[in-house]
Amino acid sequence: MTSLSLFDYLRWVRQHWLLTAGFAALAMVAAVLYLQQLPQLYRATVLFTYDPMVYQQGLLRRLDDVVLNNQQPALTKTVTRRPEVRPAFYASSSAFHDQLAQALSPSVDRLFVRQHLHYFRFELENYHGVYWHAPSPSIAQQQLQSILKTLNAKLTEELISGLQTQLQLLEGMPTQQLTAEMQELLAQQRAIAKARLQLVSAPDFSLVIMASDIDVSSGPVYPERIWVVFVMLLAWAVVGFTALNFYLLRKHRLRHAVSSV
Repeated sequence: MTSLSLFDYLRWVRQHWLLTAGFAALAMVAAVLYLQQLPQLYRATVLFTYDPMVYQQGLLRRLDDVVLNNQQPALTKTVTRRPEVRPAFYASSSAFHDQLAQALSPSVDRLFVRQHLHYFRFELENYHGVYWHAPSPSIAQQQLQSILKTLNAKLTEELISGLQTQLQLLEGMPTQQLTAEMQELLAQQRAIAKARLQLVSAPDFSLVIMASDIDVSSGPVYPERIWVVFVMLLAWAVVGFTALNFYLLRKHRLRHAVSSV
């Protein structure tokens, strides 16, 4: 059985150094051309906090779920440490990804949103952050603003819905059999519910509060040029080594066959 040693490969490379150099140069050209074909993405980053109303919303919703024995609350995640966890879960959910894909359509689809939207929360602080990627700095900034707007709209919609339900229940309560003190207390609760609903329904109200400006990377962060070139050269080297191995094995076998005749 014919076998090859490392010296066989080195001998061939030394004898055909010009061909080897041309093969390496061709590999570099192929890597650069492939890199240019890949879409370049810029990263936009922002930090924000939630209005304290979110904490109250979470506590009230959780209490309502317990009192009403509601097994399917509007945002189905249980409050584990802080009420703020609930909107954080929603911002990382597939439902929010679908909503964003619809809002940013046709420039992006759901798969792109899942791959290039990164939501994170600082465990010991009130800050939240979003990473978003887009083909240009201006588009990245505009789309990230749209993402925050969509998130704020959804959370505000949930809050308004809860307050409307609360107000409807208060206004539907019969007052004929209530004492004067209970009627006064009920009127106060109605006034509070109306004030809350008026507050969150105002056009300038926002649950999402910007803690920093949107920061866009100065250059593309994807693809990483060094890794792309490295992977391409490695693949090219594997192809070249495989071809050379077959060539030298066939050459040695033919030489062995001729010498044995």
